[in-house]
Amino acid sequence: MALKRKVEQAARSDYQIRSLPTKLKIDPNDPEDVKAAKRKKIHAFKSKARFEQLDFAQNKRQNAWQQFQTTKGKAKKVGFFSGRKKESIFKSPE
Repeated sequence: MALKRKVEQAARSDYQIRSLPTKLKIDPNDPEDVKAAKRKKIHAFKSKARFEQLDFAQNKRQNAWQQFQTTKGKAKKVGFFSGRKKESIFKSPE
């Protein structure tokens, strides 16, 4: 879990969060129809920004995984199943 949290945090750290444009800020003197239109545009802006951030994080994780696969993922580890085949201890003498 900690590794996953670190990867997500690193993905978020490089993304530049865009601020809301001044033309979309709601002024108390605006008529109701303009306020409603601005609310819809603010919602769309925030939604688009969130999806851009998710795409950025996903691409960063994907690139990290692909880089791992090309370097460390291909290396064979020496362990229980790797190495040369040993003769069975149950083999009968002939």
